[in-house]
Amino acid sequence: MKICYDMLEDVHLTKKGTFRKGRSSYVYKESCYRCGKPFLTLKCRQSNFCCTGCALKGKKFSLEHRQNISKRAIGRKLTEDAKLKLSERMKGKNNHMFGVRSPNYKGDVTRLNLALYDTYANQLSFVHQVRRDPKNVTLLQVRCVYCGCWTSPNRNAVRSRIRAINKGGSTECLFYCSNTCKNACPIYKRIKYPKGFRTGTSREVQSELRKLVLERDMYKCQICGKGIDKVELHCHHIIGIKYDPLESADIDNCITLCKHHHSKVHQLPGCGYNDLKCFEKE
Repeated sequence: MKICYDMLEDVHLTKKGTFRKGRSSYVYKESCYRCGKPFLTLKCRQSNFCCTGCALKGKKFSLEHRQNISKRAIGRKLTEDAKLKLSERMKGKNNHMFGVRSPNYKGDVTRLNLALYDTYANQLSFVHQVRRDPKNVTLLQVRCVYCGCWTSPNRNAVRSRIRAINKGGSTECLFYCSNTCKNACPIYKRIKYPKGFRTGTSREVQSELRKLVLERDMYKCQICGKGIDKVELHCHHIIGIKYDPLESADIDNCITLCKHHHSKVHQLPGCGYNDLKCFEKE
């Protein structure tokens, strides 16, 4: 064994010039064949090497022999000096895994709560439009239900949506790109009727028309220029449905406005909500 303070605590010198530790007797050797340092070796089975590392350095073992060595090491307690040496030996470039990424690494998806395309795409593709994230092809992207832009949902949102599709429930757990779209969506947390629904007077436009208009206007209010990440965007009819019902679904008759300017426009004379009601014919 190597000569160090931790190992020599229980060793004492006998009158015959040998060293005793418990029931074992050791003799002193001046140098190890491999490292050249002094060491103590068993008197009954003397060795020319100070430790197993020096004795086995450069040798190749079979898989079975390596497994046996690993089993014998289970439960072995190392001294503090040995732990420090192992730590220093495995730091930085000395570590055999330095700069090598594990083949199972997928972008730390568990900690960042990311949804992988290969895992969830086939479970959503028959209900939603899905694609790979252009910046990271391993991640999943879906269309926002309200504005239609591509968004990257987290793993919890994807799992909740799949559970709602397969098992049903009181909520659908739809995908939204931001809280503004979620709050503006007329069907968010609604079961039977959309937000602000009144029989014969609902002002909600077709969802596909709204998505086309917002995409054409680059998801920005055409008056103030604020984007969908800052304000709530609406699809506004330039010519009211009351005056030209045939063009109510024409994309050229619509414009993207934020919630504030949308309400300002409908305060103009002749453009009020009461003036644009479509009453049922008797």
